Amino acid sequence: MDRPPLDPRELLDAFSRVQQNAGCAGVDSVTVDVFAESAPAACTRLADQLESTEYRAFPLRRILVEKKPGSKESRTLLVPTVRDRVVQTAVARRLSKSFEEEFLESSFAYRPHRGVDRAIARIRMLRDQGYWHVVDADIHSFFDNVDFVQLEAQLAARGEPAWLLALVGEWIRCPAWDGTRLRARDKGLPQGSPLSPLLANLYLMPLDAALAARDWKLVRYADDFVVLARSEAEAREAMDLVGGELGKLRLELNALKTQITSFDLGLHFLGVFFQKEEIWTPWRDGPREQGRVLGMARPMPPEQLERFRHARIPTTMESALSDAGVRYIPAQTPITKGTQTDVAYLYLTEQGSILRKSGDRFLLEHEDKIVLDIPYHKLEQVLVFGHVQITSQAMVEMMEKGVDISFFSWGGRFHGSIASRKGANIRDRLLQYQIWHDTARVREAAHAIVANKIANARGVIEWLAARRNQMKELAPVRDALVELEKSATADTAASLDTVRGYEGAAARAYFGGWATLNRSDFLWSGRTMHPPKDEINALLSLAYTLLTQELAGLLEADGLETSLGFLHEFDGGRPSLALDLLEAFRNPIADRFVLNLLERGAFGRSDFGRGEGEAVLLTGPALRQFMAHYEHWMQSPRRTGAAEGAPFRELVRREARRFVLFVRGQAGLQLYRFAEEANGDEPESREPEGCDISSVTT
Repeated sequence: MDRPPLDPRELLDAFSRVQQNAGCAGVDSVTVDVFAESAPAACTRLADQLESTEYRAFPLRRILVEKKPGSKESRTLLVPTVRDRVVQTAVARRLSKSFEEEFLESSFAYRPHRGVDRAIARIRMLRDQGYWHVVDADIHSFFDNVDFVQLEAQLAARGEPAWLLALVGEWIRCPAWDGTRLRARDKGLPQGSPLSPLLANLYLMPLDAALAARDWKLVRYADDFVVLARSEAEAREAMDLVGGELGKLRLELNALKTQITSFDLGLHFLGVFFQKEEIWTPWRDGPREQGRVLGMARPMPPEQLERFRHARIPTTMESALSDAGVRYIPAQTPITKGTQTDVAYLYLTEQGSILRKSGDRFLLEHEDKIVLDIPYHKLEQVLVFGHVQITSQAMVEMMEKGVDISFFSWGGRFHGSIASRKGANIRDRLLQYQIWHDTARVREAAHAIVANKIANARGVIEWLAARRNQMKELAPVRDALVELEKSATADTAASLDTVRGYEGAAARAYFGGWATLNRSDFLWSGRTMHPPKDEINALLSLAYTLLTQELAGLLEADGLETSLGFLHEFDGGRPSLALDLLEAFRNPIADRFVLNLLERGAFGRSDFGRGEGEAVLLTGPALRQFMAHYEHWMQSPRRTGAAEGAPFRELVRREARRFVLFVRGQAGLQLYRFAEEANGDEPESREPEGCDISSVTT
């Protein structure tokens, strides 16, 4: 990852702004005055931490204040530490220079040489031009409901550098400290962050642009705005458009506070009252009073804060395993900033064990002994292999907390899953159904998926051939894939069956190269799936299954119907949509993972056994070892030349978000293209540590 180009002088200038704004200390108890005592040295340390990617944002301090003096309503501030405010201010200054060129005239908040006076003057001018009818709008809890995925997509679409996207992703997702515990956040901009005002303006730019294209006039001050029209009918039409645009941003109007009015009836906006040709500004008669502080979280105890001072924070799962007395040594390479590394995947493999609920924890029992005691609030998925029982109380708790449970045979064959009621956004599913009913769009999507898969297969073959100095041996495979990619890309009018034919031919050509690539002791007779009939096929099938379930969980979390795909036909409970997205990752992630295991001799013939029929399966200890290798592969940063790339898990999450945006019609179908990655793009090839865990791997 490229490094943040923030030098100590720039950070010191940013601290001057933080000092002017004053404000309280964050969770570390360091006030602005205390920071000022050693500001030059502190800014130099911050610059070094940013350069080495050792910087980590501290949690946000929760403060409850009155909305207005004497009001019964309150709002929650989430305040970063002074050090984090310094870095955020420096980044906000950097961003504002480019953002300012794109923000529209209708936006007045948090911008240089603009403000309340300019907004009021704009309304007065429009009123005098005949825009007499007004949509007086209020967004329901705007700052609390900003969608992380949407915001990051907007930043990425602007071409912002990777270091900036990683920092912003970490800041907006910072947990909140309420005085007793950390609380995870899955949406919202923290009010109290110097960067939030700028990001708020960026997030609402699609609304600004939609209204600018019509003959209505928007005047927006952050999330407070009015739309002026020449007639009541136009005002009602404008309100409908506003509701639709906010829906695309996963926001909604506050029905109780949104109304259509006119200057005859009067308008309150930004503390000013408009009626007919008159304007009253009562707040100018004296200083505006601030609401009092109702409550403030105490600072974090030093022992709890200490874990955030290190370059790598132990995950919740690692801490729980340590508490349970289970030996677990994480990989030495730290996870890239901005990734969600504290979300756990539990693999339950100890045959005959029982998972129970006890208070706010899960207990795994085996032979009347507790082998695992872990809090469940950070779990994302539980994967159960073979004869492992889960009590109904534990299942209900998982469903309520949004934790999916997937069931597999002892050898890794997927049986089914239990999922909570996620993704209540019916709009996304309706859009997905519309695409599925549109033959042309389905064919277009299938074309894109297959062409991308063939390109990735070619990219992997070329990468492996160059790495092993086998360009001559693999040239026929590469050339065949090149021709198939050309045909699949050019034949845009082909039927779905023809498109699937291209995909099948490419797979045969690609796997034909495996006979040349295979240097292991295992024989390779070609791809067999149901069941896998040799050791290599057993490893491939298991890797595909785990990756498919991960993708299905991400898509379901966003409310999509995973059984309804575009390339893969509907087939009962098969996760066809996840299989569509899997095609972008089969060769670059799953196949290279298996080749990595084979190259290192990670498994021998004694690690495999026979299942039903002719199925070849990993044995119990080897299966646990496979899970450890898989998690290491998915979580470790990738080497991209001399730099670090985001871990595969973060890459998969990013692509799933882009896929959701495609379904919403907010982006084209863009899939991960391995050819665009630098050579050497894989995690380090060393043994993952902590593989002696007897019952779980995280």
